Amino acid sequence: MKAARRDGGDPVGEAFTGIPDEGLVFLEDLEEHNTREFFEPNKQLFRDRLQVPFEALLAGATARMEAAGFGVGPPKVFRIHRDLRFSKDKTPYKTNMAGYVRHRNADGSEADTGYYVSFAASGLYVGGGLYRPGRPQLERARPGSSARSCSRPTPPPTSSGRSPASGSVSCPSVRR
Repeated sequence: MKAARRDGGDPVGEAFTGIPDEGLVFLEDLEEHNTREFFEPNKQLFRDRLQVPFEALLAGATARMEAAGFGVGPPKVFRIHRDLRFSKDKTPYKTNMAGYVRHRNADGSEADTGYYVSFAASGLYVGGGLYRPGRPQLERARPGSSARSCSRPTPPPTSSGRSPASGSVSCPSVRR
């Protein structure tokens, strides 16, 4: 399985064989030196040792879900550049690679459910659930969850100290 490009173009990269140590070291170094002066000379290292393998990870996971009968959309990889417009923290880059795969409904439209993956120097975080469900979807989901069966695992923090899923709630019944 080859990794799909984020822009939907021809496949790039090879089958997922792991994220090389150099990719992990790059993220560790980026946490210490989160500047354009560090990133620009290391851009090819980022691309070859982190971005392409991460895209292959998502593409491989998507292929396995499709083979298991899940209706899923194409994988999406988030940009490494941070949106600085409204942030007091002006570090230009995220210190994790993240992406998601959305479910598809039987009619082919995108569903409100999906899977999220984040890879950082501190570890791997995988989550799944609803994203901004409409009232009908929320009403159907709430009875199947309870405060006792829900948990809030702590995802790995980013360089700003916040979790990549900051503000999210892993159990819809918590917010009634």
